[in-house]
Amino acid sequence: MKKYIFIVVGLILLFLGCTPEAPQRVEVRGIWLRPPETKAALVAAIDSLADAGINMIFIETWYHSHTIYPSKVAAQRPGFQGWDPLRVALR
Repeated sequence: MKKYIFIVVGLILLFLGCTPEAPQRVEVRGIWLRPPETKAALVAAIDSLADAGINMIFIETWYHSHTIYPSKVAAQRPGFQGWDPLRVALR
């Protein structure tokens, strides 16, 4: 009897459109990016990659024993002093 109840409930849910949707697959076209040392060059690089069809960018955040972003734990790479390339890239 329980088997029939599950079948009936399943048919009702199917009829009402309450079936779970399958997740959509997205093609990943990604690249690792070592950010350039100016904001304008970083924005231009990201725009160029987007125009080329890249939909995922992995930013290199540890660069020659320094971070690219201001950190209380490790020293920021001297070429990036005064700005945060990671924040710029995320925007």
